[in-house]
Amino acid sequence: MAISQNTQIKTLIKLGLIKESQIETWNNKIARAEAKLQRDEALNSCISQIKSVLEDEAHSTIQYFSVKPAAHSKGFLEFFEADRGLVLKALSKLVKDGYMKKIGLKMNDEGELQVMEPNQVNAFQIRYMRA
Repeated sequence: MAISQNTQIKTLIKLGLIKESQIETWNNKIARAEAKLQRDEALNSCISQIKSVLEDEAHSTIQYFSVKPAAHSKGFLEFFEADRGLVLKALSKLVKDGYMKKIGLKMNDEGELQVMEPNQVNAFQIRYMRA
């Protein structure tokens, strides 16, 4: 018997050329690849939505952004619906790419907003701005 592209997997198992466990491994690998593709597509979609908000003329006066609405910043979740974690990943990628800047925003003793390095503030004071 010759093996061709039309040889069925069951035949290959009977011949001892592959094992059933290998098929399960291959199917799991395919499922992981498909899940990664879906995650990447969702991330790219979220990045596009964030860029759309930033480039919209109506939002040009907004200086500081956050994931959710917060003091002194507009939340991206006000403009589109997405998972909070996905928006955070998108913002991290945009910061890494130099499209946005991650900052710390804190009120000083005089009641003025003070821009600080992100490592100088707590997680609730993290904001993002156009780079």
